[in-house]
Amino acid sequence: EVVSTQSTGGPLVPGTQIRLTSQSAGKNLRISKNGAVDGRGGTGEWATFTVHNRGPHIALSLRSHGNMFLAIHSGSLTKGDGGQFCSMIVKRHPDGAISLESAVQPGHHVGVLPNGDPKPPPNTGTGEHGRFFVHFVK
Repeated sequence: EVVSTQSTGGPLVPGTQIRLTSQSAGKNLRISKNGAVDGRGGTGEWATFTVHNRGPHIALSLRSHGNMFLAIHSGSLTKGDGGQFCSMIVKRHPDGAISLESAVQPGHHVGVLPNGDPKPPPNTGTGEHGRFFVHFVK
């Protein structure tokens, strides 16, 4: 059940369940069974994340597959095991969207193209391709 249908600017505290809707593709970020990350997700288990604390940063794991984390590694958007490449800096925007920047690879952001394909993190900034609306899930 969706608690909020738009980003509220609220804290992404550990344990919070969220979905991230791509501003450019209009669908949710997801990690597929094979570990591929894209912006073609619906509202199911592969597109629902749990927030984890990483000091001043966060990490996002799939709610139903806690060993699969969103990661930026070697210039690619991929799945990780929860290590350093999964640590993200949250950047908030005035429209309520957020951008996620790698905490270990500055300037590399999570991004999705309008067709849902992942955008290479080194080529993604905080513009439309790198912005997501947070939906809190109960």
